[in-house]
Amino acid sequence: MSVQASHTGHEYESITHATIGEGAIVSSDTITANDSLAGVNRDGLNTQTVIKDIQTAGLNVDASMDSRVFTSDGRVSIKEDFKKTGMIAEAVKQVVTTDKVSMLDLDKQLKIQYKTYESIKKVIANDKELSDKLADSNLSPEVKQKIYNDVANQVMIDLGYQKTKINIMDNNQVGQAGIDIKGHYSEEDKQVYINDINIESTKDGFKTLGHELAHSQDNQDGTFEVASNDQNNYANNYGQDLAGYADFINKNYNNATLAKENNHIGNENSPTIQNNNAKFKPLDKSKGDDLTIFVHGTFSSPKAADQDFIDAIGNTYGETPVQFDWSGPGGKASKNANGSALNEIPARRTAGKRLAALISNHKFKKGEKLNVIGHSHGGNVIKEGTQHYKKGDKKIDSITFLATPHRGSHMLNHKAINKDATKVNAFDSSDVVKNVGTYDIKTYWDTSGKHTKITQDKHSNDLRGFQDVYIEVPNKFSKWHLVSPLGRYIYDETINDHSNIDSKKAWQLVREKVNEK
Repeated sequence: MSVQASHTGHEYESITHATIGEGAIVSSDTITANDSLAGVNRDGLNTQTVIKDIQTAGLNVDASMDSRVFTSDGRVSIKEDFKKTGMIAEAVKQVVTTDKVSMLDLDKQLKIQYKTYESIKKVIANDKELSDKLADSNLSPEVKQKIYNDVANQVMIDLGYQKTKINIMDNNQVGQAGIDIKGHYSEEDKQVYINDINIESTKDGFKTLGHELAHSQDNQDGTFEVASNDQNNYANNYGQDLAGYADFINKNYNNATLAKENNHIGNENSPTIQNNNAKFKPLDKSKGDDLTIFVHGTFSSPKAADQDFIDAIGNTYGETPVQFDWSGPGGKASKNANGSALNEIPARRTAGKRLAALISNHKFKKGEKLNVIGHSHGGNVIKEGTQHYKKGDKKIDSITFLATPHRGSHMLNHKAINKDATKVNAFDSSDVVKNVGTYDIKTYWDTSGKHTKITQDKHSNDLRGFQDVYIEVPNKFSKWHLVSPLGRYIYDETINDHSNIDSKKAWQLVREKVNEK
């Protein structure tokens, strides 16, 4: 639809001359004998003189509006146009972050993004019954498996591949690095396994599905490489895109959201789960993703992690990060009477021993690197892990501390780190938790309520060769009040400088300043 309008205005003045055309005319003033026709205009083509010609107003309007905005279906179509435009950025991301996709492949990759979107749309759009299921956090394993297979089959067929069977399971078997498995593509039976117990939400399930389908596509192309950083990076991106498409389509066409939780209802007594667990058990789990480890802080857990942050780490190193679980709800640290992890040295040393075992059990390929990242006391767990290093063990290629309170009670064994490793110590200088955490409080309160003795161990800064990276952590300025036993406030500061450093934005700020080796 278009609208056009115009308006103009002028002020115009002229003099019209008396004109006598061609021919001989004789006239004489009888009194003066002068010619009485002197000054008369004889040019018939120029009878006027313009003395004023001014434009006093001017307006030209040409406006257009997409008529689709007036209908519900039209507005859905407009949103979809914007979404598809964003696929250009997604394709470019694959070019920038992977070697698998070059600039010459950009058009091909864009078609893959588009076809994947359209495939999911065929399955999900305008299906009220399916939409209700996608919003339900209590689905049975049989229903989940059918949804995964319906989406996977449509995607693979439309992209020109053979169908890949999706199996949903629930077990504690471990993968290549001795870690809990979320998803696995098996070269042996050419099938995908999704471990429902480690899937946090419907969107997380779709992301895992997309990641493993990317491996299946590589295998059918004859290019699949076990533990390939580049292929894992591509799979991470593709999985995020597929999950984003499913979420957008369900919102745009069904006016519904994907379930934000997964309660694993019915897994325990499901014949489907039991059969798939049995089928998965004999497979070679060492043929999985690469090893980059994130160690969370005290009282946290993989379930509490910011998924955007974990994805950002994965994009940096080109693989799916391993989240080492050692504390918090369901963690494996020592517990106190109420079931919470103990915030104490023995708990971190026990976790360090387990971390060292995880690394030792990993089957490193030639040229494969070991990257470790620790937030808060997770950094001290990494230090404890290095104490178990033995000659011939795999050394760390990249180590990053995020707001770690470095103490002499947790020492770093530099023999466990490659001499040319990237070593980063990142923090916000206003992080009171990190700063106070470096001190060993011997006697904090006397009878008057005043702190009496605070010492800082001379070994607490044993970070030779590390690059200090200072950042301003994005936070929401929530307050944390630490109160003395006598009811007095010690300080009133923002702790989000500490807790929010394990976020995507903070990670990006850190990586911008790192001098990579």
